[in-house]
Amino acid sequence: MCPQGHSGAGGLPTTPSVQPPRQQRGRGGAKHRKTWSGGIRILEASVGRGERSTEAALSTADQIGADVVMLQEPRLWWSEVAQEWVPRSWLNYEAILPTNRKTNTLPRVLTYVKRNHPRLTFVSMQQVLLETSADILVVDALGARGGRVRLVNLYSAPLSGNCVRPGRGVRDFSAATLAANQIATFVAGNFNAHHRNWSDPSAWNKRSPAGIKLAS
Repeated sequence: MCPQGHSGAGGLPTTPSVQPPRQQRGRGGAKHRKTWSGGIRILEASVGRGERSTEAALSTADQIGADVVMLQEPRLWWSEVAQEWVPRSWLNYEAILPTNRKTNTLPRVLTYVKRNHPRLTFVSMQQVLLETSADILVVDALGARGGRVRLVNLYSAPLSGNCVRPGRGVRDFSAATLAANQIATFVAGNFNAHHRNWSDPSAWNKRSPAGIKLAS
């Protein structure tokens, strides 16, 4: 695994609300109105497996009224009694894992969704991946009137002797069929993908395999 990340809260980035394209309103009353009655407020953060930083992200999500929290390298515990991974619990959010909780592989992404959401239903869509991955989590948010947004949470480990599955997240992402049937798709995560097309040359003077893959 990669070196242990910091446990402090640090700066937690937030993303603007995601609004699916509006459908043209036709005549005929309520059944022709737009299928999506509101946007989705998302908080995304790479928390470095820290307990405090994971809690800070969830606390911030509560404060801003986030519908979804997309975390990379979240804090999880292995329960010897239940023989499964246990995520940090939070009153207003339910955790969705990318793999079965009883797998031996540590999940490196975790998506929290608001419990008992008045407008949205959240469904795991891991079946769109070619193979099971602990580094990508696909969740669809379904609106009460038929709207759908696909949320992809991704972690790709850097190319380092201390990391397992380096670059695997980006490779799995490139091979997956995520935008079928013109579903609006939002991708967020920690890609560790450095490339001259988007990286600051003063900070990164080399391209990474993940960056080359994304740029191709």
